[in-house]
Amino acid sequence: MGTGNSLYLNLKEIEYKGMLVLWVYVPVSSHIEICCGKIYDRNGDADQDVTTSADLVANISNRKSAAYIERKIFPYAAEEDLCMDLVRKARQMAVNKFKDHPWGNMTDMELLRSAGLYEKDMESGKEGFNMACILLFGKPETIQSCVPGYKTDAIYRVENLDRYDDRLIVENNLMESYDLLIDFIPASNESSGHACMHI
Repeated sequence: MGTGNSLYLNLKEIEYKGMLVLWVYVPVSSHIEICCGKIYDRNGDADQDVTTSADLVANISNRKSAAYIERKIFPYAAEEDLCMDLVRKARQMAVNKFKDHPWGNMTDMELLRSAGLYEKDMESGKEGFNMACILLFGKPETIQSCVPGYKTDAIYRVENLDRYDDRLIVENNLMESYDLLIDFIPASNESSGHACMHI
């Protein structure tokens, strides 16, 4: 379990020399994970309990500071996997708010680089669109491929607070999701001033 979120892991059963081995893949995350109330750090072939050592816990935090999941690079994602018209919409929104915004004179790719959405990992050499870019501008099938667990579930409750009166599941990119959710809220609020939204 993480410090703020639950980390869901799948166990895989493997038979080896007549014994049953439980294998689990723990993905890299940007925050420290806690297991049974303790913090462990990998030390060679062993897991070291560092829960009571402020310095060792700080070292883990420093190592993770560069591992933010939204910066994961997808080197095989291309422009055709994105809704590039939404990139142009973002540019227009910025220019409408600030007439001299630097995005106004940039190409689409220059804008994405400027926003940190297309980058190069200087350690691995990987270059491409990162997860933040995929979530902001990706086509539905691109998001499904890169972030299969992503969706927004909006529930509207008025009469029966144990159930819901209306529901909207959004799996679009964040740019489109915002408009869909904004349209969903006033439509749901027409019937009552006591609406309750859960997203």
